[in-house]
Amino acid sequence: MKVIEKLRVKETIIQGIQVKIHYFRVVKIGESSGINDPDGNIAEAEWKSIAEIKTMTHAYPEDSQYLLEQLTQQPLYRERI
Repeated sequence: MKVIEKLRVKETIIQGIQVKIHYFRVVKIGESSGINDPDGNIAEAEWKSIAEIKTMTHAYPEDSQYLLEQLTQQPLYRERI
């Protein structure tokens, strides 16, 4: 996976714990599903279709609309080889 754009950082408090969520636009490289996360901070990274995002239970449901807007308003990234 390759980060091509940092979308936003959300800071909130959940059950008395300060939480910072980073959203990135990424592109899949090759067949690996591995994540380079030496600090172990990434909770989850998965490839989802728009249909799946619309029906999934999101950890931060208030962000679902934002994610859908990012997927539908931005042209798909194509890296030229």
